[in-house]
Amino acid sequence: MAMEALKNKRGMTIGYTESKLNGEVTIFDKRRVKIGMLKPQGNKLIAYDKVSKKLGYWDERGDATYDAKGKRISRENTLLGFYSDALDD
Repeated sequence: MAMEALKNKRGMTIGYTESKLNGEVTIFDKRRVKIGMLKPQGNKLIAYDKVSKKLGYWDERGDATYDAKGKRISRENTLLGFYSDALDD
């Protein structure tokens, strides 16, 4: 599948995503190095780092994002925040 650019508020490309037909999304930094994945699982979208360690998830039913331990960190889908350090480089 084709890569789609992730842009910051100023319109600068900070990374890329690549979507697969099964709903998985691979996230790359601006050098096109894989930094993580988003994988659908039922009503959840789970964020993993580049070595498949679970970072957190977004629950569609409650529209809330949780960390890997299940603590709610926001009331909307903010999964890309788990990758902010890698995307800011």
